Formats: sequence, C-alpha cells, structure tokens
Amino acid sequence: MKIACTAWVLLAAASAAPATRVERIYPSADNIPSNALRMYLCFSAAMRPGGAFTHIHLLDEKGAEIRHALLEEEVWDRDTARLTVLFDPARIKRGEASRLEPGPNLVEGHSYTLAIDRDWKDAAGENLAEGSRKSFHVVQADHVSLEPSTWHITTPKPGTRDALLVDFPKPLDYALVLRSLSVKGVSGAATLDRGETEWRFVPNSPWKSGDNRLWVDRGLEDVAGNRIYRPFESNTHGAIATGDRPPAGTVEVRFHIDPQ
Repeated sequence: MKIACTAWVLLAAASAAPATRVERIYPSADNIPSNALRMYLCFSAAMRPGGAFTHIHLLDEKGAEIRHALLEEEVWDRDTARLTVLFDPARIKRGEASRLEPGPNLVEGHSYTLAIDRDWKDAAGENLAEGSRKSFHVVQADHVSLEPSTWHITTPKPGTRDALLVDFPKPLDYALVLRSLSVKGVSGAATLDRGETEWRFVPNSPWKSGDNRLWVDRGLEDVAGNRIYRPFESNTHGAIATGDRPPAGTVEVRFHIDPQ
C-alpha cells in the first residue's frame, strides 16, 4: 500500500528593504551665511530618538570631520520626523569667548558637507535606505534684520484659488516661516519654494477682491537668526507702525486684490 506524504517547507519571508530616508535638508540653498544657526533634517518616516549625533558629521573640504561645531542636543518635532541640527551659537555671536577660542563653525569662502550615516535607525529599528549628504558654500555673515516692507507680494485674481506669492530678499528659516505667516480670515495651505525665498499660499476658497492683511509672527527668523526689526546681534526692537494693529507679537503687511 502506498502512503502519500506531503512535505511542508517554510521559507523565511524576505526582509523588506529599508524605506525611511532623508527627504530634504534645509537650508536647501547652495550658499549659506557663515553665521547660520541651524539646519533641518526631514525624514520620510519617524526616527528613533537618541544617539543622533553619532550619525551626523560636518565635514570640511578635505572630508575631515569638524569637531564641536554642532550642539549635541536632539530637537525633534512631535512626529520625530524632523530634527533641528544646531550650530553652537556661542561660536557665532561676536565677542563670545567660546567663539574666539575654537573659531567660528563655518568660515566664509570655504565649503562644507553635512553627512548622514546609513546605519541610523528609524522608529521601527531599521537602517535608513541610504546615507545622505548636503554640500554647501559659505558666504558672508548676515547681520541684517528682516523688513517686511521690502517683501514683494504677487496677488492672485479674484474668483480664483491661485497662489498668493510672497518673495523675500533672502532665505528664511524653513520651519519658522511655515508657521509664522498667515492671511487674516483666510484658511489655506502654504509651501516654500526657491530656496526658502518664496512663500506660496493657496486658499481653500476663491479669493475676494479688496484689502487683505498678511500677518507675520515676530518670532520669524532668517537662517542666521535675524528677526523682524532686530538683528541676531542686537537686543533692541523696532516699532510697529501705529494705526489698526494686528495681534500682539505680530506685524501686519497689507495687500490689495483688484477686481477683474
């Protein structure tokens, strides 16, 4: 008598390829002022906090790592998908002892690379899909405060949901600008373009003709920490124009949408 036998072979499921990656590094521009305060690493998924600075390296033009230029303090957003990388501010602000001894973080006229290791773990414990590098050239330090009156506003046509464009004369801080600008009474979505020099706002409903107000939080900074009416190196504040004032801590920029 023949006995039928069935053999079951269990094959281990192939491990999924790592999926998390560094999507963007800000500032996105190729030129960065020598007194830049911070950079942002934006990941495609949540990361595992702790030990981040064993995987982040600031390299000079010869590929040698620059020690003690970065503050080893992990500042994550609430989704742990964006890490703020801080340059040591005491080595940026003029006259501070720690700047005079080891020297500034970034030297004008030189180029640097921020390198991210592939073996950095995401929240699931997997390595990044690949390492990442952001190379940039360092230009003259920026000690000029922000002046909203110098911003160029391109207004949309009424009855459309075309973007309102606000162009800045220099790059602004990526994370701060996205939460610092709003249009009074208008809900919508904002994005940044052109190396963080252009704010694009698309309303949820069509624009109406008439006067409008752009509200700007005074906490807004450029990449060197200069604020509205106040350079990073100064403790003085400018004054808001008198009249119908926006909420405290906010500067108002008016614009008009002409009827068709």
